[in-house]
Amino acid sequence: MGKKEIRVVHVPRWATVALLLLASMSLSAYEAAVLFLFWLVQFLFPSTRNAMIGVYGAWCVWEVVLVLVGRKKWTAFSAFARTWRARRA
Repeated sequence: MGKKEIRVVHVPRWATVALLLLASMSLSAYEAAVLFLFWLVQFLFPSTRNAMIGVYGAWCVWEVVLVLVGRKKWTAFSAFARTWRARRA
């Protein structure tokens, strides 16, 4: 896979992880540290970018599973809906 193809796959996965983490409207120190660590690994070892695509994909799945089993809530979406309704009223 070339550099452009890697970016085309990698950026949406990273953005999805960010969206899922921010949807709960709370980012723990652990999650922030892991995000930084993943960035650092890719910065220091660019050859790991292919592997990181899978890691970010797995993290997305993990975040969805946490919501499905009730260990985490996506409060941003309901907060947005409430704000939207309040502004339209």
